[in-house]
Amino acid sequence: MNKDRGLSTKVSVTTPGALRTSARLDMRVLEPYLYLTPALLIFGVFMFAPLIFAFYLALTDWDLISSNYDIVWFENFVRLATDDRFARAVKNTVYFSMVTVPV
Repeated sequence: MNKDRGLSTKVSVTTPGALRTSARLDMRVLEPYLYLTPALLIFGVFMFAPLIFAFYLALTDWDLISSNYDIVWFENFVRLATDDRFARAVKNTVYFSMVTVPV
């Protein structure tokens, strides 16, 4: 009877060829992301940067001409939500979209 039946030790030996194959597989995984990087950078610069700047401007009372401005936080949005002309403009836009889009 073999007393060491349940105990086995496995030795893993890596060869230089196996390391090269592993590095090649890593490059295959990274290569699509390397091709996407320039497009994602351009997309980020021209889409997200203006979006963040527009949100920053919405939180201020800056007129873009003078150098003085105050951060009013959400006061602009509250004023917009309570404006009757804005509510009428939203209603007209929804009505126009419902009438013209199905046609």
